Parts: sequence; structure tokens; C-alpha cells
Amino acid sequence: MAEIKTVTVAGVTGAIGPILAEALSNAGFEVQTLTRRSTSDTVKLAIGGVRAIEVDYSSQEELWEVLKGQDAVISTLGDTAGAVAAQEALITASVAMGVKRFVPSEFGSDTMNARVRSFPFFTDKLKHQDFLKRAAAEHETFSYSVVITGPFLDWGLSVVPFIINVGSRSAQVFDGGDVPFSTTRVTTLAKALIATLRQLDATENKTLYIHDAVVTQNQLIARSEMLNGHQSFVRDSVDTKALEREAWTAFNEPTSDPLSWIFSFINISLWSGEELCTFRKTDNKLLGIAELEGAGLDEVIDAEISHAMGVFANSQAAFGTYVDSEMAAERAFEDGKRKLVDCSRGN
Repeated sequence: MAEIKTVTVAGVTGAIGPILAEALSNAGFEVQTLTRRSTSDTVKLAIGGVRAIEVDYSSQEELWEVLKGQDAVISTLGDTAGAVAAQEALITASVAMGVKRFVPSEFGSDTMNARVRSFPFFTDKLKHQDFLKRAAAEHETFSYSVVITGPFLDWGLSVVPFIINVGSRSAQVFDGGDVPFSTTRVTTLAKALIATLRQLDATENKTLYIHDAVVTQNQLIARSEMLNGHQSFVRDSVDTKALEREAWTAFNEPTSDPLSWIFSFINISLWSGEELCTFRKTDNKLLGIAELEGAGLDEVIDAEISHAMGVFANSQAAFGTYVDSEMAAERAFEDGKRKLVDCSRGN
């Protein structure tokens, strides 16, 4: 398969896209980024050598134009209904314009697991997987790679603090908190994507599993308490079996608020006692990713927790007015949840 030289990163208004774009550019790829054409989504990237292009994802002609000469497309468009439609259009345009490798906005939960695949939140991801498989079967020069990471450790502590909330020193603890789950930093994902694009034959039409480590919520809480001067966390214990019953009831209620079930299914996919997000086999070795353990893992966990503590302690800069770290962390958590409210119900 031909070498990848040009890469488009779609979706750079979040915390993931800019990091990936910069890493790819630093690795020697010619990178361009796409963002929606709207005042609220306009983003200025201060990354040398990276061109930012505003595009209307509903315009087939515009997508064709920006994807001319592109070898690979990496989507970080997310899971809202608008982003789902945009990714469908992006895949279609990529096939039409001869893109060699497409990486969908997958990451996160293990959507190859039968239980996870049954949850309505993931319906659109499965549709995209099927679409990519058909396109690869029908077009000899087109291929895809699905990368599954578990929850992002850095993002899930300091951007939307849903793994544990170090700002408010609280956590929803699922099934006792000792459930092991795979987790990855966004910087590690960037390394994996670079390796994926450099090993096209080995990663062609594959689902790739990576993680930095397998950890537990209680492990993260213990390290946080130590770094916080041994101040105890407030734990809200959640039984995922009961949570799933409630989520299905809410989903099947036509007038229910999507937030009453979306986040529940995500949490179950990550922290159920069934260990739905524990990767016992990974592609770390293929992609040159070292798995963290022992003192090295503790060092990374402490660094990410300390960073999150600093983010929420410096809340005045983030919100333009003074709020304490607890309020800032809770606001970030709720804002993250609201971004999922536009998700389609899945059909």
C-alpha cells in the first residue's frame, strides 16, 4: 500500500483534535484540520505547518474539494447528532476522493464487545463500522483502522472529570470501584495513530486495542487522596445492574430526557463488574506503545491528577469569573454531559 504523506484531522474544537494534529505534523506528515463553518466553532490553531479549514459538512462538493490529494482522514468529531451526520458525510467523501486510510471517531468503549454493542448510545458507531467495512470491500484502495482506547485518563480527569472528580473530591464509584479498566492518554493515542499510518499493511481494516495501563477507580481515588493531603473523597456507590435497568426504562420512555440514559450506558460500558473495558490483549507492541506499571504508572497517575487539580484550582481564568475548584469541576462535568444531549436515540 502507498505511503501516507497528507493527513486531514476533522474536529479540532475539542481537547483531542489539536493534540493529534500537532503530533502528526511534528512526525513529518503534511496536516490540515477541518472545523465547522460557524461563529461558535471557529478555532485558530497555533500549530506551525497545519492549515485550518472551515467547512460545511453537509456540502458534498466542499468535502470533495478539501479532501483532494489527502491520503488519510482521522475523525475526532464526537458523538452528538450533528457530529454523527458529519462523520457519515466525511466517510462518503473520503471514499469518493481516493483517501487510502480512514480512522473513525471511535476510541473510548469497546464497541466490539457484544454487550456494549447492545447499548443504544453506540448504535451510530456500529453503523459507521459497517459502512467502513462495506467501503473497504468495494474499493480496493480504501481502508480503515478502528482504534479503541478505553476512557482517556487525562481528558477524563481534567476536561470532563467523569472518571473521578478531583476538583470536588468526589466520585461515582461503580460496582465497588475495584473493577479494572483500560485507560489511555491522548498523547498515547497520537503515538498509536502515527504508527498506524506508518504500518498500513499491518493495520489495514483492523480494530486496534491500545492502553497505557489497566487501573481501577479506587486506585485513582487513593492516589488523589494522598496528593490532596489525605482528604477523603465523597463516594457515591452505584450498582451497574440497577443502573442498566433504569437506563433501559428511560430509553424506552418516548418523552424522557436523553441525559437520563446516555451517560448511564457509557458508564456501564466502562465500569461494569463484567469488565467490559478491560483489554487483556492489545496492539501496543505492534504500535510501539509501552504499557505502564509499578512506579512508572504511579508517576503518570500522580502527574495527571496534579494537573487536574491545577486546572480546577485556576478556575477564574477558565470561566472568566471566580468560582472555587469544586464548583468549576462540577460545572465542567455537567457541561460535558450536556454535549451529549443531541445524540440520536439510535434506531
